[in-house]
Amino acid sequence: MVKSSRVVHPGRFAALILPALLGACASMPGIQSMPDDAKACPKQKPDACTMEYDPVIGYTADGEDQGVFSNHCSACREEHIEYTVPKDKARR
Repeated sequence: MVKSSRVVHPGRFAALILPALLGACASMPGIQSMPDDAKACPKQKPDACTMEYDPVIGYTADGEDQGVFSNHCSACREEHIEYTVPKDKARR
């Protein structure tokens, strides 16, 4: 039996895979469009968060402002929050 020793060049591999990965990241289900400075919440809500103070604005999937939270983690613990934006960069 002859085994193939065909090697895919890393640059060619990246050119084939990168567009698919970028497309998957850009189209998050449920979220219409996020601002540039936004950070998406993880699918699994956190069980606990640190007590750091780094204020953010929490938003629903359709972009409704849900108020100020002490940090990204504490905002994402809320069921309806889908993403956050740092308070100093949020458009209010």
